[in-house]
Amino acid sequence: MSTSLYASYYFQLRTLCQRENNGQEPALKPMDMEKAQALEARGLSKTAELKKSAGKTWQSANDVDSSAMGGLGSLSAMRGPL
Repeated sequence: MSTSLYASYYFQLRTLCQRENNGQEPALKPMDMEKAQALEARGLSKTAELKKSAGKTWQSANDVDSSAMGGLGSLSAMRGPL
């Protein structure tokens, strides 16, 4: 892990802790199993939420509506003579 990535994670986690503690510095102590599981569940939930909201980011040529291509109907018609 690069130092810049480590620092980024550190400050993101620190910000999350401050939000949970109403802006106060967190009391640094080892995380118990219950808190770790809650954090993991929260992360998985957010990941699923982001994936769902992102939607489909690609489209197959087979999925293209022919009317969106000016009525050409197929990609071979767009190529023209070889």
